[in-house]
Amino acid sequence: MITKLEGLIVQVVQEGLAECQAVLRIELDASELESYLDRAHRRLAARVRVPGFRKGKAPRVVLERAVGRESLLEEAMEFILPEATDIAVREQGLAMAGLPQVEVLEREPTILRATIPLPAEVTLGDYRDIRVVWEDVAVDESRVKDTLENIRRELAPWEPVDRPVQMEDLVVMDVNGTCEDREVLRQSDLGYIVSPDPMPVEGFGSNIEGMQAGETKTFTLSFADDYQDPELAGKPCEFTVHAKEIKVRALANLDDEFAKGVGQGYDSLAALKEDIEGRILENLQEEALQVYEEKVIEAVLDTTDIVMAPLLVEREVGRLVDELQGRVQEIVKRPMGVDEYVSLMGKTQEEIHQEMHPRAESRLRRGALLSKIGEKENLAVPDTKIDDEISRMVNEAGPRGQDIRRHFSDPQHRQLIQRTLFTRMALDKLVLIAQGKEPDGVEAKDDVKGKD
Repeated sequence: MITKLEGLIVQVVQEGLAECQAVLRIELDASELESYLDRAHRRLAARVRVPGFRKGKAPRVVLERAVGRESLLEEAMEFILPEATDIAVREQGLAMAGLPQVEVLEREPTILRATIPLPAEVTLGDYRDIRVVWEDVAVDESRVKDTLENIRRELAPWEPVDRPVQMEDLVVMDVNGTCEDREVLRQSDLGYIVSPDPMPVEGFGSNIEGMQAGETKTFTLSFADDYQDPELAGKPCEFTVHAKEIKVRALANLDDEFAKGVGQGYDSLAALKEDIEGRILENLQEEALQVYEEKVIEAVLDTTDIVMAPLLVEREVGRLVDELQGRVQEIVKRPMGVDEYVSLMGKTQEEIHQEMHPRAESRLRRGALLSKIGEKENLAVPDTKIDDEISRMVNEAGPRGQDIRRHFSDPQHRQLIQRTLFTRMALDKLVLIAQGKEPDGVEAKDDVKGKD
């Protein structure tokens, strides 16, 4: 049946409803298509030059003859798809959990098929009965000693030494590397700390070891098969190194005088050790809290049934793949197309997506669970808490602080903060419940309470 919805004449038929997805068939009345073609004409005319007419002045019939009706229809679809789908979704009383996927079945007459992702269906179990044991953490004295030694090494000045190169020495050198007649490295007066680490390639440090100042040495090493630059991976490279100077760390004695030179200064070595121990304990507690939270979430998920729209899962997979591709591009320090990325990973695009699928589903299940818990517990985020979070980000942004504030003055962006805080509050509530504490009126211990 053809109906007029919000001034637009359409026919909407719900073809299916399963797995938290609704499928709508939307048919646009022929008269409505004409109005959209008129809008498409006005936008195309503003950017397409037609001989004999100024931009924006060519009549529709002339423009259509110049660009073709298909181009005009293509432009019209940019208006039709979002507007007709939005109206149809509201007419059906559907709550969208994400952007719909719209397929154009026919252009003339215009017939669309829209797949609408709906909110996840979450059926909670007896989550209030779940208990997870909290394991206290302690600082091992060896970690304090290791940290103290690292500080001593970082602060130690480098002094020249007259002997062959040893591991952990600083060698000032000229170095160049050639791979298949192509120069891949050339640097003068490079300060290189000799170590077994595979930088720039496995075995480089051991070949430097034993050299004398003034000595030149040439050697060949192969890059690893999984080297970050695919153009060098697995290939041999000839290096020529000229050692100019050898230096060694002049390590200070670990005493009160040393402690006074660390950071803003400490009164004694004991005070420095105490501060180091406190920082390590804080990190251990943070790590332990994260592990504990994951255990709690997994325990609650085991008693919860969740149904999610497959469309949302596939989109989350796409986001995860994009994130991974972005990290790879940061490593190789250059843009990378999809084909090159897939080749570098040594897998097909389908294989990469399949590997990401469980992680994507897990992330969405976690979010759906915490949202449901928040609703069940009647949690609400005060405006003051949102303001405080925005102020924190503004302060951390430094010179860009006001840009951040303007960004979150938009209601939609502000809502993102609200959702993040709401999820955090729900997780904090689960932590309290898992510890067997009353959800109201009882404060959590500092070492197990979630972040604000």
